[in-house]
Amino acid sequence: MRKFILCANMLVLLFFLATTLMADVVTVFEHTYVRKTGLPITQTDTFPGIKGLTTIRVTNGGFEEADNEKVSSADIVLNKETIIDSSNFNQDVEVVDVEKTLDGKINTIEVTVKGKPGGVLTVQVLAEDGDVDFDSDGFTRVDGDCNDNNSSVNPKAQEICDDVDNNCDGQIDEGLKTTFYEDADGDGYGNPQVTTKACNQPSGYVTNNTDCDDTNPAVNPGATEIKKNGIDDDCNASTPDDDTGVNLPPDPGEAGKKTLLGIDTDGDGVRDDIQRYIYFTYPDDKKLRLGLTYYAKEFQGVLKDANDREAAYAHAKNMVRHGDCLWYLKGEEAIDICRALRAKILNTRERSMAYIKYSDNLGGRFIKGAPQKEWKDSCSFDVDDIGGDQ
Repeated sequence: MRKFILCANMLVLLFFLATTLMADVVTVFEHTYVRKTGLPITQTDTFPGIKGLTTIRVTNGGFEEADNEKVSSADIVLNKETIIDSSNFNQDVEVVDVEKTLDGKINTIEVTVKGKPGGVLTVQVLAEDGDVDFDSDGFTRVDGDCNDNNSSVNPKAQEICDDVDNNCDGQIDEGLKTTFYEDADGDGYGNPQVTTKACNQPSGYVTNNTDCDDTNPAVNPGATEIKKNGIDDDCNASTPDDDTGVNLPPDPGEAGKKTLLGIDTDGDGVRDDIQRYIYFTYPDDKKLRLGLTYYAKEFQGVLKDANDREAAYAHAKNMVRHGDCLWYLKGEEAIDICRALRAKILNTRERSMAYIKYSDNLGGRFIKGAPQKEWKDSCSFDVDDIGGDQ
């Protein structure tokens, strides 16, 4: 008997040293059983699946209190196989270790404590961390389970949109998230330039991207086009904004500010944004629109040839002539009209700097306008004929 106890103690020492050196050995299961009065009762417990070598350690007397009473014997059955009985466990035994290779399934342990009431023993199940299936989903960390505390996460799980890597492939919600578009003005239509991907629709976002002005709730594809207000109310460039069906170029937006000369879709020599501004600002004055169009076209040349001294002078003479025409059409009001148009034309730093360069290149040259009686002739169109397109 003393030889058995000595061997058992040596096994405990060796196992202690091994588990100290192997930091990934964990206690999978631990329970203390007490011999109660009456006939011995079998207690049944379960512990997670383990794939690989496992040690079932039984400590007689338990180890929470030094003076716990030992039991005279016990029967321990693991998965219907008896691993401890009176042949290898009695009152003289301190600790018994039994090694078993398990198959990864959930384990059942049945413990029957015998002897006088009050005796206790503690059962521990020890295994390497990577071999334990803590969440009982059939996969261990070694098998590739990336979250062994969640049974819905394992290499065979179906990926769902929940911000979790369900199938442990290193990707999250791959191919499952929906693109949503910001709806800043709350009209139900999204901004194609501001997006986010999510499993569920975030607040302030919609699934469509058809809003052409997400700062104005009155502008969206569901709105009715309002005539002559200078706004593409229904986000449909083919819907005319006026009763005459004038075919204006689309609003270039911020893209029209990226270069010095901007965007001129129809190639008429006037930037698209300026063409639209003139039309929508003066929808009922065709003569003024024509005069401003020639003025704006010349101004485009001013910016293009700002670094050419002679070209600048030629443009300046034409600008004076177009200005004379506007004075004929609107009188002193032409000053504010031209000032407003010039502000629209010089709407970027690059354009403003080009205009300053143009002014410098004039070198103080004096350009005299036509006498008042010739202002009408300064117009580049037949003032008495209001026909013709802008």
